[in-house]
Amino acid sequence: MRNKLLLLLTTQGTVYFGIALFAPLYAIYVEQIGGEFITAGLAIAVFSAVTGTATIFMGRIASFLPHPKYLAVAGWFLLGVGFLGYLLVQKPIHLFLVQVLIGLATATYFPPVEAMYSRWITRERDVFEWSWWDATEYWSGAAGALAGGIIVTFFGFPALFVTMATLAFLAAFVLFILLNE
Repeated sequence: MRNKLLLLLTTQGTVYFGIALFAPLYAIYVEQIGGEFITAGLAIAVFSAVTGTATIFMGRIASFLPHPKYLAVAGWFLLGVGFLGYLLVQKPIHLFLVQVLIGLATATYFPPVEAMYSRWITRERDVFEWSWWDATEYWSGAAGALAGGIIVTFFGFPALFVTMATLAFLAAFVLFILLNE
C-alpha cells in the first residue's frame, strides 16, 4: 500500500478513534446535562440530518473547487472545534447546537476524504484496499470505545473532549502536511 494511502488511513483512523471515545458514553453525558434518553436520540438525529443534508451540498461545492482536498483539513479542524464545544454544553439546546456544528464538520470532510481515497487506491486491488478502510473504522472504533471509558472513569468528560479535539486537530495537521508534499 502506498504511503499516501497509509497516511490517509491513519488520519481517518485517528478521527474515528476520537469519535468512538465518546460513543458508548453519550447517553450518560446527556443525562448529566439534564437530558433524557429521548434527548440523546434527538441529538443524534440532529447530527445525522445535518450531516446527510450538508454532505450533498459540500460534495457539490467541492466539485467546483480547485483543491477540494483542503476541505478535509478544514472539516477535521472544525470537528476539533466542535468537540471542544462539548465543554460549553450546559443544557440540551446547547448540545443540539454542538451537534449541528459537528454535523457540518463531518459533511465538510467526508466527500473529499473519500474522493482522495478512491483516487489513491490501486484499481487491481480496489476491493482489498477498501476493506482496509472499513477495517480501520472498526479497529479505531473498538480501541476508541475502550479508551473513552477509561478516560472518563479516571479523568472525566472534560479530559475526553480535549482528547477528542486534539486527535481531530492532529489529523487535520498531518493531512495538511501530506497534501503539501
